[in-house]
Amino acid sequence: MCFRDIMNRLSAIILGIFLFAGVCCANPDTYEPDGNEGPDPVVEAGLPKIYLTGSNADITSSHRAGLLLAGGGTDVDEAMKWLLINADGGDVVVLRASGQDGYNSYLFSSLGVSVNSVRTLVIDSRDKADKDSVERIIRNAEALFIAGGDQSSYLRLWGGTRVAGALRFLLQEKRVTVGGTSAGMAVLSEFVYTGEAGSALSGQSLLNPFDSKVTIQKGFLHIPLLRGIVTDTHFSERDRFGRLVVFMARIAKEHKVLPKAIACDEYSAVCVDGSGMASIYGRSAFFMEAADTSALVCIAASPLSWSASGGSLRFVRVRGNTSGTAKFNLADWSSDPVVWTRLNVVNGVVHEL
Repeated sequence: MCFRDIMNRLSAIILGIFLFAGVCCANPDTYEPDGNEGPDPVVEAGLPKIYLTGSNADITSSHRAGLLLAGGGTDVDEAMKWLLINADGGDVVVLRASGQDGYNSYLFSSLGVSVNSVRTLVIDSRDKADKDSVERIIRNAEALFIAGGDQSSYLRLWGGTRVAGALRFLLQEKRVTVGGTSAGMAVLSEFVYTGEAGSALSGQSLLNPFDSKVTIQKGFLHIPLLRGIVTDTHFSERDRFGRLVVFMARIAKEHKVLPKAIACDEYSAVCVDGSGMASIYGRSAFFMEAADTSALVCIAASPLSWSASGGSLRFVRVRGNTSGTAKFNLADWSSDPVVWTRLNVVNGVVHEL
């Protein structure tokens, strides 16, 4: 073997060693590109899965404040377009604790609204939720959407972390549109049904408002328009009216407030602008409030009773459409025209007045 052959073989061996070392040292959870993004500046170790579609260059835009509350099931295209329009061509971030990049191509190219990028972050540990790069990506967003999943995981993994702080920055200081579907909707309100013990059922919750599955806690986002509110999703499809009444009773008893509630059917979304005016897309949304707590009887192992002469609660169902012309004003809790239905609860049974 000649000297050139020896040197060529030696060079190949050395190159192979370096390539092998690079593969072994790479962090498999750091970054998974999807699209025409080019190199990404994210280099911090131990990051969550990050799926990028579009450009990696951060841009600024004339984004608008808003909230998108979606009831789960199939997404409402018109509502998601509204979110993208509010991003004004900027960067969209999707948060989740499991799954992959199912929203990337849908938001980036399927709805006909141009944005600079869509990034999905799969944040499945508190350590990943406290990474500098994760906080930076969220704070750079011009719109953000929380996917469905398990709201108890979002509360446990993200509450009190940099993710929570970055979300509050988007909502309170940068004032971008933030939305969520199903579990993602659940964590936006001040009071959150956690679902950690399994799904609470209307019948058994009304018979025992302290059933082990009725688990309510305060959320971590502190959105002014959702103060005093608890939300629910998949509402009519899963017969959740009774359990929502129980959630409100528990909040009234334990927090000494007159609670309100927003619930969405599947394929329904409430899109709220910066002034508090909501447009309802899709099927239906329900807006409920407690009117009187003086006769509330909410104790463990006993049926709920909650009655007043004019009704202890009242609600309105607003049927949505594809144009968003159905409205409800969260700022003063009214709609025009409004037809309130008044309710009492007697011995675990809900009665309309």
